[in-house]
Amino acid sequence: MLNVKKNSLLLSTFILLTSLCLSCESSQKQSIQKDILKIDYYVRYLQSDKQVKAEISFSEVIDSTQKLLPKRMNEVLFQDSALDGKKVKDTYKYQLTKQIPFVEPYNFAYRDDTKEIANHSISLNPVTDFSIKKNKVSKLGGTILTLVGNPLQKNETIVILLSDAKNKTSTFFAKELSITISPEKVKDLSLGQGSIYVVRKQVVENTSAFRQLSGLTEYYSEVKEIEIVE
Repeated sequence: MLNVKKNSLLLSTFILLTSLCLSCESSQKQSIQKDILKIDYYVRYLQSDKQVKAEISFSEVIDSTQKLLPKRMNEVLFQDSALDGKKVKDTYKYQLTKQIPFVEPYNFAYRDDTKEIANHSISLNPVTDFSIKKNKVSKLGGTILTLVGNPLQKNETIVILLSDAKNKTSTFFAKELSITISPEKVKDLSLGQGSIYVVRKQVVENTSAFRQLSGLTEYYSEVKEIEIVE
């Protein structure tokens, strides 16, 4: 009878210790997962200059306080070019401005104090071309602007910038590749020569258990000469 009680006590002690160990492991895993890496990036491509600009910054979201702490990486690459981090206010920014042909997609990679390198792809949807009939924008009737490119996604917007010879600009937004420029949008512009270009913008938000990715991409089309008429 004594042995049975002794064995029962040992079994209970073993179960308790096992539960405590599992609880400790679970707590350790949760603590490891508490801090989230936040990545912010901006990538712009100028079609006229064949120039890409990239800005990438890293920070950690401290779970217990939700405080955002800037994080410096041991290595950051954009299209295999090493970027130097510069502290700007409360963050480290890794920047690159370079004349290179447009590619799809772009890639950036980073490594902190570990040996493992993480890679990310950044897609920019280009505006291959755009046209206006006879290159004339009417102040009295609607003018159709047609863009060539892939259909817009939900997180994309087209920005149209139309200027007259006095550098007065009308800016408006669209969600389609075929856009009507109404008289209202150009009523304040002067008659005569002008110019137009479009920007295709995309906002990216991607969150996982360990990482928050926020991005903005902009593709600037070439600038075309137009005539503003009645």
